[in-house]
Amino acid sequence: MYTVLYVDDNLADLHLFRIAAGEAGLPYHIVGEADCASAIQFLSTRQADLIVLDWNMPGMHGAEMLRLVRRGLGLKAPVLIFSTSSHEADIRQARELGASGWLQKRQNLDEFIESIALTLPAFLTGSLGHKSPALLHFDPVEDEGEPSPVA
Repeated sequence: MYTVLYVDDNLADLHLFRIAAGEAGLPYHIVGEADCASAIQFLSTRQADLIVLDWNMPGMHGAEMLRLVRRGLGLKAPVLIFSTSSHEADIRQARELGASGWLQKRQNLDEFIESIALTLPAFLTGSLGHKSPALLHFDPVEDEGEPSPVA
């Protein structure tokens, strides 16, 4: 069973994320945290196979949490940023801080669920040939190339 840590201050999005994970068909245990501090506390004692992180959050920002996950805790688990933002500066910063990818939250309910249902298995099984067309997958930062949509 895969453990997915979902960090988002929007509880409605957590509910939809759980629905989408169920549609993906893999065995998941979703741990939902409403703030970054709680998520860091979780990660200091337990492991996650995937961290899904909202970027714009009150209190500790997603960028700050990502920095702590990579540099403070030294975790290697994939981190997928799941955000309404499509700002190039945000995407670039996430990549530089070690995010594995960026998925923009869809406003349409069906597209929201479909994007997660396609992307979760891709990240957890390494089969990035089957994922949402909205996903930006980042090569390792050492590559220094631009992030590219994975079609």
